[in-house]
Amino acid sequence: MDIVIVKNLDIIDVKLKKLCEHISCEKRSKANKLLNKNDKIQTIVADIIIRIQLIKHFNIRNESICFNKNIYGKPYVEKIKNFHFNISHSGEYVAVAISKQKVGIDIEKIKNIDYFDIAENFFTNKELKYIMRPNKQESLERFYDIWTLKESYIKFNGKGLSIPLDSFTIFFDDDGSIKAIDNNCCTNNIFNQINILPGYKLSICRLNNERFYIKILNQNEIIDYFLKLIKKENI
Repeated sequence: MDIVIVKNLDIIDVKLKKLCEHISCEKRSKANKLLNKNDKIQTIVADIIIRIQLIKHFNIRNESICFNKNIYGKPYVEKIKNFHFNISHSGEYVAVAISKQKVGIDIEKIKNIDYFDIAENFFTNKELKYIMRPNKQESLERFYDIWTLKESYIKFNGKGLSIPLDSFTIFFDDDGSIKAIDNNCCTNNIFNQINILPGYKLSICRLNNERFYIKILNQNEIIDYFLKLIKKENI
């Protein structure tokens, strides 16, 4: 499994428009509706990361890549088996998880917010107890730990917020492993937190303990490589 992390950089409008020519009409429409340019760039870059993987590993032309969504809105690639992906972005970063099996990922920039009201509304009592610490910074960090882990679990299941955030509990076991209790049973999900970006929390959720590789890539190099693949297809 690959975890691809990209720090967003500005893109000149001409190049951004060129990139939009090589993504789906739906994704292009979504990007064009975004008022914040950084959000638009993140949407396009995440799409390109997935397209590169499909072109390289499945010998499929970019124009033949077809995305669809399940009834809850989780995207998938049509006619490609054993290819799963999940996208998250926050602040300056976009993170993409790519695996042969279902996966969920969530990245959040740590902001000094009034987290307690949010936790009271969306966390279980066990989770509330975990995040409450005399040290406010530690409490804030723990809040984002739980938040990203819960989001990764929901995104793994692919049912969006049809799964209430307070309907399951994330907890840290005595051995340090992270578990989820859903419907009064401990699930088989495996959770990991990736602490390599200062000021951010990043969590992933999956079923098997396959090794994952973290790749922090340069946005401009990704874009240039993608455009080279497109050019090669058209020769």
